Amino acid sequence: MALAESKSNIYAEYARGSNYIGEEGVRGDFFVKILQTQFNTRLDCYIYNLRDRDGNLGVFFSQVAPESWRYPIKVNDCVLMKMTPKRHAVNTFHGGKETTFNRPKLVSNQGRVVDGIEARPL
Repeated sequence: MALAESKSNIYAEYARGSNYIGEEGVRGDFFVKILQTQFNTRLDCYIYNLRDRDGNLGVFFSQVAPESWRYPIKVNDCVLMKMTPKRHAVNTFHGGKETTFNRPKLVSNQGRVVDGIEARPL
């Protein structure tokens, strides 16, 4: 199975139960798991795909590289972010409900799941 097809299947599975996160325009703290980061040359920024504890999908865009945040971010890290839900929409790639956030600020990085125990914010 090709890598792109594998990612497509994973996101399709995640998308089945996804709902919107937060209320549009209302800034808040969101505890999320980083699913993927990638640099988009056309947009000249990084795209961060995420998922909350309830399985809902989200995304934000940033000029900040994953390793350049106050606490460097790696795929599968659980992080507490202060963000504003900008838009709720159905993603055309995976067909699930997704929240687009703006103004992301990293509050803390709790790391990854260890021995099946999910990281929790302090």
